Amino acid sequence: MPGPDDFYDFPGPSFLQQGDVLSNVPLVSLPPSRELILLREHGTLARLQELAAGPVDLVRETKVNAFLDENREFIAALAQRLTGVLVTQTCNLVREDSWLIAPVFSIEATKIVEGNLFAGKYENFFGLRPHPQGLYGMSYADLNGLRSIRRDSVGLSDRVAALLPIQQTKLTEQIARALARDWGHAAGEKVPRDGKYRCLRCNRWYDVENPPCDLKAGDQFPECDKCHRIGKSAQWNMLQKYRKY
Repeated sequence: MPGPDDFYDFPGPSFLQQGDVLSNVPLVSLPPSRELILLREHGTLARLQELAAGPVDLVRETKVNAFLDENREFIAALAQRLTGVLVTQTCNLVREDSWLIAPVFSIEATKIVEGNLFAGKYENFFGLRPHPQGLYGMSYADLNGLRSIRRDSVGLSDRVAALLPIQQTKLTEQIARALARDWGHAAGEKVPRDGKYRCLRCNRWYDVENPPCDLKAGDQFPECDKCHRIGKSAQWNMLQKYRKY
């Protein structure tokens, strides 16, 4: 299992790159509501044209006409400054105004198993070894919680660690798994329509014979014997008829 010396590249290159660990990244999220809280000119409820120091009124979106004559509003939102991993590809950083960040969290007080984390068994997480200078402990980047930031929000001075090339490669592989992994029906779910189904996990990843099953709409998908033997869950997919285009 890699330690900090074969995980991080210090001091790192003279430019930001995918996989850089950044501190104090402003990550913004909306409250759990369909309504937005709009910022309006104090006492007038007029739309704010620009942010400036001074009193404003907070108004629920349903109370005023919003997004009618132009597609922009200043709103109230939840913001945190957290450690994050830069996910946008290095070659896109110079031409994109918005970058993707994966927030970083400690594995302490979680059920995450360190060995499984660095073996890549958590599809949505990328494990980070403790920072050599103690800035953070054993942690993970949450690839399922990507946030968009403005490129002007961070700079090279915010980088606290850079990954070695081999770890950058592992990160890109984990990003692909998290964002583009295959989906299939689980055992116990209802079959949506009549047809032939096969367990995708067995068919794609393991060298086993796995004949298709004829299933009827409304039935339940069965367990996959091959997956069950190795402690995996089935991923049933409907087979399509071959067509020559």
